[in-house]
Amino acid sequence: MEITSKVSLSFLAVVLILTITAVAILHLTAKEDLEKSIYNNLASVLASRVVHIETYLNMLETSVGELSKSAILNNLLKISDKEGPQQNDLFEAVMKMLAGTKAANPAIAEFLLMDKKGVVVAASSEKSIGSDKSTGSIFLGARKRAFVKDVYYSEIYKEPLIAVSAPILDSVTGELSGVLAARVRLNDLNDIVANRTGMGKAGEIYIVNKYGYMITRPRFKEDVVLKQLVDTRYVRRSQLQKNSERILPQGKEAGVFTDYRGLSVMGAYEYMPRMQWRVLAEVDAKEASAPLTKIRLVLLIILFIAPIAVWLSGRSIAKVIAGLINRPRKVAGIPGGAGGAGGANLDHGAGTGTNDGIGQLSRAFDTMAQNLKMITVSIGMLSREITEHKKADEERRIEEDRMKMRIMSEKSKENVDLLDELIRKHKDEIKELRIKNMDLEKRAT
Repeated sequence: MEITSKVSLSFLAVVLILTITAVAILHLTAKEDLEKSIYNNLASVLASRVVHIETYLNMLETSVGELSKSAILNNLLKISDKEGPQQNDLFEAVMKMLAGTKAANPAIAEFLLMDKKGVVVAASSEKSIGSDKSTGSIFLGARKRAFVKDVYYSEIYKEPLIAVSAPILDSVTGELSGVLAARVRLNDLNDIVANRTGMGKAGEIYIVNKYGYMITRPRFKEDVVLKQLVDTRYVRRSQLQKNSERILPQGKEAGVFTDYRGLSVMGAYEYMPRMQWRVLAEVDAKEASAPLTKIRLVLLIILFIAPIAVWLSGRSIAKVIAGLINRPRKVAGIPGGAGGAGGANLDHGAGTGTNDGIGQLSRAFDTMAQNLKMITVSIGMLSREITEHKKADEERRIEEDRMKMRIMSEKSKENVDLLDELIRKHKDEIKELRIKNMDLEKRAT
């Protein structure tokens, strides 16, 4: 594989690893930051609404409490068991006052004035007069202090109401003379939680009572007050924390969970110990995660573009590096360089004018090439001398061999002559012996 490809692929591999890691970290960080931001926003909006709700309840208690201090109410209660013109006049005056106060405030469904036995002696609606409330919380809860009765369904008015009552004390003795109660429609309470400021297009706030039933009108369902049971994660958690004052989820709590509709939402809640209410703020998970979708798209684009851009840059850098490296290859005559396989061109300079590592390396390579050239010339001269010495030694050896052969030849000739002489002598001796033998044989016969 060429160095250009190796360098560019190395760049691509490193950038892919770094980009994927960075994108993953950025995505997780963005997701956590977004969820934290959503939760902080919900918690802030929710805290504002809870303060508004508490202010509204305090206002109801204060209004009924101030009205309960009216002398005309106290006077009527003092003579409620008596008959006469004064009682009739006071009764008419009280009825007129209660009706006028109710008319001035459309949220009030009815005023009830109860004596110390719990019997209604006056009311903004005459049909309630004479009813016994002695066992009801609207009377018992207000015997010592102002009392707010939780949301309940009124069979008389065929709608959910909330009741606020306050004790009426004798101005002289300070003893309980009776109780003033106001039955209040949920319009104002619904308006408080229906305020969409800071909740986006798909956000909502609603209140759940201590039994887990919705007591304010939600955005996405009709006719569910005191009918819709809310059994979400936050409601279950708040039931375990009833003794805490305004409990908020700790840390990162804006996770996705299923709401009363069965849809995925993100939310926060506060617990109101006074009424044992849970006030919940929720926003649709799709809407909440819309910014994250855009961020995810941007990160995917970065993940796609960054490696390509770096790969192209890596190829350009690799070509520059390859060009610098190929200059020594030309000098060395390595296949693939301009010098080809025909041999090294030690006169071709590889040095560059740069002061970086490659420039220093190329200049060092030039010095090495010149030294190599000198060594090559010296080796050539030495080779020729060795060849000449070998040739002279060979000629001398051949001449010596010739001399040896000549000497051996001359000695061989002398040896042959000597041998011929010896053979001749032996032949003469053999001839003489034969003659002597013949003479001996003759004599013996």
